[in-house]
Amino acid sequence: MSDEEIKLIVNQVKFAKYERGEVITKQGDRTKEMYLIIAGECTVIQDNKIVGMLGAKQIFGEFSKITNRKRFATVITKVQTTLLSFNLKLELFDEAPFSFSTLYKNILTELVKKIDISNQYKQK
Repeated sequence: MSDEEIKLIVNQVKFAKYERGEVITKQGDRTKEMYLIIAGECTVIQDNKIVGMLGAKQIFGEFSKITNRKRFATVITKVQTTLLSFNLKLELFDEAPFSFSTLYKNILTELVKKIDISNQYKQK
């Protein structure tokens, strides 16, 4: 996506650093931010089981934002981690359908990767 498209549909961008072992999201919470990992690694835990790992250039929190549901998993930093948190201006969908379709395509690609990783953890 171009910088202009991102600026159009994203707001409340925050930069944050987390130390090892810090909880970023907690399963069951109603928070709606999405996250992009700039550097570091996180563990994804669902129902007290590790279901995946996330690293640099990966996003998370997108499913809760888009579906308006509680968080499905807890995400904890495995090492010192730098993140961007942000919100989407979903109310602008009709004004920028191409931008949102590009964003949703990217999110879908990430979700498929996460499902594959989660399935690998379930087989262990």
